[in-house]
Amino acid sequence: CKFMCVSAQYCDRNLQLLFTILEKSDHPTVRGNVIIALGDLAFRWPNLVDPWTEKMYMRLRDPDISVRKNALMVLSHLILN
Repeated sequence: CKFMCVSAQYCDRNLQLLFTILEKSDHPTVRGNVIIALGDLAFRWPNLVDPWTEKMYMRLRDPDISVRKNALMVLSHLILN
């Protein structure tokens, strides 16, 4: 994810993989960390992440409370800034 913040091309090539990890991971810690990283990417490359925002909002219905909390914090930060 750190390389994705530096290069728009690298981010564009690997964004689908990151969202696949977000949806398919069985570990709430991984999903929580990915949603935080996606918030950083959305701030840095808004045009690349914009088509995927629905997937970010879907994490508000995640089975794990900590993932929902992270998603709410990230999305509210993006909306307010």
